[in-house]
Amino acid sequence: MIFARSVLLSLLVLLLLWGYLRYRRFANEKSQAVECDEVQLSDRFEDYKVAQLLQATQLWTRLTKRTVNDELELAFCFCFVTRSRSSVQALSSALPEYKLKVHSKGIFKKIYWLSGTSAVQKWSREALLQWVAQLIKVGRESQCILDYIADDS
Repeated sequence: MIFARSVLLSLLVLLLLWGYLRYRRFANEKSQAVECDEVQLSDRFEDYKVAQLLQATQLWTRLTKRTVNDELELAFCFCFVTRSRSSVQALSSALPEYKLKVHSKGIFKKIYWLSGTSAVQKWSREALLQWVAQLIKVGRESQCILDYIADDS
């Protein structure tokens, strides 16, 4: 009788520990996703946009250090983040010229990542900044956040 009671107590402790660890993991994912929503809905959007354009400028500077030419022929990859399946569909329809790959994580509070690649073409700094600004605008209209851009070389 005492053995059965101690086994039940041990199982209860393990179950509580497992529940606590799951709660912590989901709470962390939820806080990341909430940050995404806050960027879209708050006054910080302009700061976010400027930061993305600054990152694009820094990327261009790194790329042009390798060459003397101001125009480069390459492709850029990009990634968006969202929590809503409808946002995934809206972004997919807003960017039909790109083949977007969708990845998700989570069961109840899903987070979606949408990634794609531009065509290989000649780029200038201004063209890159216009393209990034357009991606940010389309992302905002679709309630998605542009997570990053990078050269696809």
